[in-house]
Amino acid sequence: MLQYAFTKETQSLTHVDEVPNGKLCQCYCPACDDDLEAHNAGRIQAHHFKHTTKAERRACLMTQLHLWGQHYFHNAEQFMISAPVISYRNRIIDQDKFLTIKPTASLLEKRMGPYFADVHLQTDIEELVVEIKVTHACEPEKLDYYSHNKVAAVEIDLSRFSDTPISEVEEHFKEHDMVVEWIYPYGKEQAIEQHLIKLKIERQDAIKEATFNAQKVLRDLPAKHSLKLPALMVNHKPISKNQFGDNDVSIVLQEPVKATFDQVDLTRTDEYFLYRCTIGQRAIHILAYFESEPDVLEQLKNSILVLKPNSSTLSWHRHARYAELRQDRVIEWEAIHAVKSEISSVIGEAISSFRGNDYFFKQGYGRWRNLIKQNELFQPTVEKKNPPIPDCLRHISKDYELWMFDAWPVHVATELIATVDSRPETEFTFDDIFNLLCLQFPLDPRYTHVIKLMNDNGLDPSTQGLDSRSIILKLLRAQFDEGWLSIQENTWVRNRPKVTMLKQLYRFETPRY
Repeated sequence: MLQYAFTKETQSLTHVDEVPNGKLCQCYCPACDDDLEAHNAGRIQAHHFKHTTKAERRACLMTQLHLWGQHYFHNAEQFMISAPVISYRNRIIDQDKFLTIKPTASLLEKRMGPYFADVHLQTDIEELVVEIKVTHACEPEKLDYYSHNKVAAVEIDLSRFSDTPISEVEEHFKEHDMVVEWIYPYGKEQAIEQHLIKLKIERQDAIKEATFNAQKVLRDLPAKHSLKLPALMVNHKPISKNQFGDNDVSIVLQEPVKATFDQVDLTRTDEYFLYRCTIGQRAIHILAYFESEPDVLEQLKNSILVLKPNSSTLSWHRHARYAELRQDRVIEWEAIHAVKSEISSVIGEAISSFRGNDYFFKQGYGRWRNLIKQNELFQPTVEKKNPPIPDCLRHISKDYELWMFDAWPVHVATELIATVDSRPETEFTFDDIFNLLCLQFPLDPRYTHVIKLMNDNGLDPSTQGLDSRSIILKLLRAQFDEGWLSIQENTWVRNRPKVTMLKQLYRFETPRY
């Protein structure tokens, strides 16, 4: 059923209710050029145009859908459609879900260069072209014209409504159910302008913040001529991969150090602060930049420290002695790493052999049992002929990290307690007691070898729990936990010197570990 036609006199689109009834309407069908007569006086049937000499064809209906689409947007006081995604330099800057258009003026079939726009709308922001698609989309040349000339344009696809009554199409549009393809986004230039203003403000704020940060981080440099220089590091791929695999390790070439300069000169621009600091004949440049890395950075010589925008730490961009320090420290690191690998291998082998050998228990238990009996700590019975391991020593009965004594750890700990009991003094150094213990239990040669390697290479035995302090604390952990012993700096003290700790072995509560 046709509701739109073209007038013969003005060649303009019109609605059936806008013309006289019957043939006086002076309208024709733009699809087949047949004269039409208007049926708009009735009250039962919907008002419509009727062909006078030709049958109404599908092409007429398709054209009718196109005309309806033009008429809808031409007469709309406002309408809502899916908003375009607006991007600038590959970054989305505006992505609303819907866009409300309020036309202030409207024209049909307005000439746009060599083309005619289906509907041309004027709004308070900019012009907007609406193209209606039913059977054919806009030709590529027309699309290029709109894009090239930055004409906001949208194509509304009505092809899915080809067999749908106009009244139903109207209901879809009322629900904003339209297939929309933006040719050139509406409001793009305004959105870009607002985006650039926003970026400018953000940039100004960022520079202001970075400037304040640089002044804060480098506050001692202008006044006191002093600054803490950061550590100089290098990433190194170890020759041996047994511990690190293919991963790099970070090696310290130079530790952090506080430097005091003879002279400090400042060059200040809107982009950066550049300090030239001298100590004798040496110079260090310190560059604090506020946005992007300035070109001046590559023009500088000597050592260069950089403070990046809003960073709280300086970093080395170039160090005058980098190559020299790198060569020396990497060689040194590889040597130390080789020593550490040997130490780990020796310790691992010692623990493995200690764990899998029952000899220490079999030999040590007999001696320990005699020690317990001699001190009358256990009386055999028919049901229990041999003394059990006291609760306070049970935690070390299989402590494989006490492999260095080549003996059962419970026996070692009990002898240690007996040794402490026999001493008249109440304060001991860890080394003194450890040396006394070694007289009773000769050390495993592998332990002696490991300690020598560590001492010769400046390594701390405590990192592996191999120092006298760590070993004594393992052996007497329960006694320390129960308050019989306490640590005072590098010594330890008997808190109850009149009480024999050996006599208390079976009176301790079971430790919770």
